Amino acid sequence: MKDCANRSISVDGSANKQTEAISGPSPLADPLMMRACLGVAQLLRGIKIFAFALLISLVVGSVSYGQNTVGSIVGTATAADGSVIVGATVTVTNEGTHATRTLTTNQQGGYSAPDLNPGTYEVS
Repeated sequence: MKDCANRSISVDGSANKQTEAISGPSPLADPLMMRACLGVAQLLRGIKIFAFALLISLVVGSVSYGQNTVGSIVGTATAADGSVIVGATVTVTNEGTHATRTLTTNQQGGYSAPDLNPGTYEVS
């Protein structure tokens, strides 16, 4: 049997070893064999390109996943004597866009405004 590199491949039945020898006319002289060999080479090249593109997209995807374009404001509402204020209304206002978000403090007086776009905010 011949392969694309003009090698005769045989299997020794006793030791089950493969041996290679270069002999005979080139299989590339046969147009059908030439097309088959070129097809295999193109297929392997395509697989390599696909694998490389997949690797790059995974690396870029994992790096960009860590990038975040939003922030949050977290705080605790307290009275003048230092005690927490439960159920207080807190308003967070973006000074550039005037977008507001109204929050209510929890049982510990805490509030959180997640997913805020970059900017300067007033908390009241």
